[in-house]
Amino acid sequence: MNSLLFVLLGLTSCYAYSVTPEQGLQSSRALLSLYQEFQSQVNHEYDPAEVSMRIKIFRNTLKSIAEVNSQQSSWKAGVTKFADMTEAEINQYRGLNASLFTQGGEDPVQVVPAKLGSSLDWRARGHVTPVKDQMGNSCWTFATVTCIEALYKGQTQRLVEFADQELMDCVYPTNDAGRNGRGTYNAAFDWIKKTGRLGLRSEAPHTGVDGPCNYRGKTNGLAGYSVTGYRNTDINEGGIVAGLTQGPVAVALQTQGSRLDIYTRGLYHYSTCPGTFADHAVTAVGYTREVIVIKNSWGTNWGDRGYLFWARGQKGHNCMLYHHGSYPLLSRSAEEEVEE
Repeated sequence: MNSLLFVLLGLTSCYAYSVTPEQGLQSSRALLSLYQEFQSQVNHEYDPAEVSMRIKIFRNTLKSIAEVNSQQSSWKAGVTKFADMTEAEINQYRGLNASLFTQGGEDPVQVVPAKLGSSLDWRARGHVTPVKDQMGNSCWTFATVTCIEALYKGQTQRLVEFADQELMDCVYPTNDAGRNGRGTYNAAFDWIKKTGRLGLRSEAPHTGVDGPCNYRGKTNGLAGYSVTGYRNTDINEGGIVAGLTQGPVAVALQTQGSRLDIYTRGLYHYSTCPGTFADHAVTAVGYTREVIVIKNSWGTNWGDRGYLFWARGQKGHNCMLYHHGSYPLLSRSAEEEVEE
């Protein structure tokens, strides 16, 4: 089977509408019909006084969708859950503070290109849990747990959902105004290394907001295993691909100005992506010769059921993707080895 077909197999766009974005721009009646259909699926709650403003935003989004689809051939834009949100509201679905990113960590493993293979998909190997919805600015916690969940599955043959909420509550003890809930995944890797624990999602459901760091009595899902550190990948496409040979890689993107909020399917390539600062954390979970497969945390009603397929080999569109790659190191605890 073609490697590209392998990663795209079974995935479809998030919403299906009876009216296309282009048709929605042709008349007020078509616009209203499409917006009502959109609202029936996303169920955004607004004050009646602001509905007209929301429809105006929605119409501008349709214009952007039509513009992208008239210019791009490899990927398609469409109506996503962000279609009637302001930029400030969309910004609450990011959450990476790149200024907190550290260049520490152990040196990345150098992989001979000939040994990389033509494709690798950690989803197909059963190492990736379902797509989640961050519901706030906690993207970095989801990138963290996706990496650890995959490594833990490799060590134990058990796919466990770890508590992203615990990281949001505990990695940064105070929610100061400058951070406002935002952080980085390598700080989360360091916190797990220092504390020797990470709870279970079943005992600490995700809320999307910071809470008290009080997890006494909660299960340590990592009992018997330790995060011993992390590695930052080389700042290029090859660095991310090499990192993927050991497991998923936490990566960062600049989503502002990238049109990613309206991505629905295909091989993403946006030649004028600004690429000056990263604002959102995601996780690379596989690759082929044509794409890097990226798991997002914007729910399954965004993108290709929550995934982004990133076109490889393109110049001038990296959107910071290759600048902040990082993955944890997981091993069995010394105490566990002694006991056995």
